[in-house]
Amino acid sequence: MPARMPSSRAALTFVLLSVFIDSLGFGIIIPSLPSVIMQLTGEPVNTAADWGGYLMAVYALLQFFMAPIFGNLSDRFGRRPLLLLSLFAFGVDFLLTGLAKSMTWLFLGRAFAGVFGASYPPRLRTSATSAMTTTARRTSVSSELPGVPVSL
Repeated sequence: MPARMPSSRAALTFVLLSVFIDSLGFGIIIPSLPSVIMQLTGEPVNTAADWGGYLMAVYALLQFFMAPIFGNLSDRFGRRPLLLLSLFAFGVDFLLTGLAKSMTWLFLGRAFAGVFGASYPPRLRTSATSAMTTTARRTSVSSELPGVPVSL
């Protein structure tokens, strides 16, 4: 029987796995978005690319404005509930994107993901670094980790 993983290592594994799933989903949605938009609108690829840019702008703006709110919520309720909530929200976004019948549904899905995606950068840094034990190691991990799950 394999040895049980220490809780800090299990927490770090869970955080990295969740960020990898987020990044993988985002990497699947971005390349397929123009063809989905062309099917929904009947517009050519250059117009679909414009719509895709608007969708990404909505996502980024909501993520930017919601980050301080998610920081306060994580201080109040803890990181784990917000992590699970954001993973659920990304699943809802992927469903909305896959089942979209209009551009409105795509915008709603990206807005929903943008709101809950605000927990993405802080989640990676704080959860991963707090799982480490020594202060010196925390500093090292905090500067190295953001690119790891994205590069996988």
